[in-house]
Formats: sequence, structure tokens, C-alpha cells
Amino acid sequence: MNNELKQQFPQWVTENEKGRYSLCMSDDLDSFMSCFMLNQLFGYDITYFYSFTGIYQSVSNNQKEVIGIDIALENGKCWDNHVTRINSDSIVNPQAANLNNIQMIHSGNYANKYSGSTLLQIMSYYNIPLPTDKEKLMILLAIDSSYLGHYSTNDYFAMIHHQMMNSLGYEHVNSFLDTVTKTDFNRINQHYNLKGKITVDQNGCLQTNIKLKELSILFNKDFVLPTDCFIHKYALDNKITRINQDTPKPETGIFSLALTAKDKCKYSRLME
Repeated sequence: MNNELKQQFPQWVTENEKGRYSLCMSDDLDSFMSCFMLNQLFGYDITYFYSFTGIYQSVSNNQKEVIGIDIALENGKCWDNHVTRINSDSIVNPQAANLNNIQMIHSGNYANKYSGSTLLQIMSYYNIPLPTDKEKLMILLAIDSSYLGHYSTNDYFAMIHHQMMNSLGYEHVNSFLDTVTKTDFNRINQHYNLKGKITVDQNGCLQTNIKLKELSILFNKDFVLPTDCFIHKYALDNKITRINQDTPKPETGIFSLALTAKDKCKYSRLME
């Protein structure tokens, strides 16, 4: 990642004390792999799980300050890749490590957004090189459809995607994507079920239909979910609303908020 962008991230991402924080994981592979990367780098453990309808706490919760991973928190530390400004005047979470916040992306310039994964953002910030193996690289680019902008029929969207990869320091990705197709990525997604979900069963155990065992063999890493029991702590009320550049942010009490399209916003709040 270029230094100009790095300097605009919140200060806490520069801290490297082992085990200082714990993590709140959400329900997809982007969040899981991001948590895995932060665990490898800093020894942070997953002690919370966010399912969009509820928040679950591990029975062995260590009471450390928590970082939300791939969650667009309104307050508190988080790594995420969402657009969280409704308009140019919207106030955003100053503790969010988020390229779209840094680049002032909102509903009015939504087409300029960073459309890569939270994982790529983390890897780039901490100077983690992408794998050279074709299958491994395709998997990482398939997470959160980080490859998709390259194949856009809209030249402007494709240009933004190329610039994004350059800013991350992954310039070689653009030429690599010229050698593979969206059909190739569809095969990767289906083979490993990369778009699968992580859920909590009736016993409080995390489970997934993502093929983590196969991914572990390929990467020679132990991609396993936490084995702790997770207890439901808070219910979340979710709303989706239409927006435009003149729409103010929803009333206070918001837990998470993200634009899912240039004219649509999804947000949640903790229920009493």
C-alpha cells in the first residue's frame, strides 16, 4: 500500500503488541480469513461472532478490547471495506480502518469505491505479498469478488479497479486477471464454496459449508473455526432503506451501517 494511504489509517492499526485485542468475526470467508491473518500477525483471537441478526460471545471471552472484522461499525475499532457515508457530509467512524472512508466515498461517487475485500486491504497494509501459485491467488481474489471489477464492461469501473490494485501495491494482479476469466473464478467459487456462510448451531458451535478443510490442504494452513461455545448476547434489528445524496444518516443508536448500492443503505441497531 502506498504511504499516502497508510498515513491516513487510524493509529491503532500500527500497534503490534501480541494479543492486545480480540476479534469479532462476521459470517463469511472475508471475515474469517481476515481474522486468521490478524491472528497470525498479532495473536488476536476470535471471541465474538456477528450474524447480522445477533451478536454471540465466546464462553472463554478474554475481556480484551474487540476489533470488528469486515463489520462497518458506527463506533469502535474495525477493519472493513464498506461504503459508510450516505453523503459527503456524513460523519463516519474515525476508528474504522477503511479505504472507502479515507477516500471520501459516498452515494454520490459510489462508482469510485474500493471494491476489494477486507482481507486484501489488511494484507496490503501490513505488506503481505500475494501468493504466486495460480489457484491460491485466484482464491484470494475471489473472496468478496475482489476480481470482478476487472471484467466490467464499463471502462470507468475497470479503470477504478486497476487503480485500486495499484494503490494496494498489487499491480501485477491486473495483468494476472488478463490471463483468467470470470468462468475460471466461478469454478473456484463453486469448488471451494467460497460464498458459503458461517453460522451458529443450536449448541452454540460455529459451523460452515465453506470447504475449509480443502483450503487448509491447498494453503498448508490450519483454517479452522474456533471450537469454543458461543452464547447469544444481543439481538440486532436490521433495516434497509432507499437513499440519495440528500438523505441524512439514520438516527442515533446505530450499531453498523453500510451502503449496499448507491441508492440503498442497510443498518442495524441493538435491540433492548
